[in-house]
Amino acid sequence: ATRWRELIRAAPGGSTTVRHTHSRLLWGLSGLLTDTGVTYFEGIGAFVELDLGTNKSEVKSWGLDRIDQAHLPLNQEYKYVRTGIGVDLFMLDTGLNAGH
Repeated sequence: ATRWRELIRAAPGGSTTVRHTHSRLLWGLSGLLTDTGVTYFEGIGAFVELDLGTNKSEVKSWGLDRIDQAHLPLNQEYKYVRTGIGVDLFMLDTGLNAGH
């Protein structure tokens, strides 16, 4: 834990705005990074996932199209208004193939 905090503090000035640190199961942070901040964290071996927000997507299944509207006919779009602000999501990829 201490090592991770030291690495965050060692980030180049102005390159990192920490919104939240994660330390219960995995060590990490969420926040705003400049290009310099991304380069720094990738350079120390951290995995950096960029948040590429959107509010509309092509429908690849009728299920998504159906849950965003109450009435038929379906419009072949999935739209949502919630932003996810205030939600913490932790995803672990085990690398297991569920088809086996």
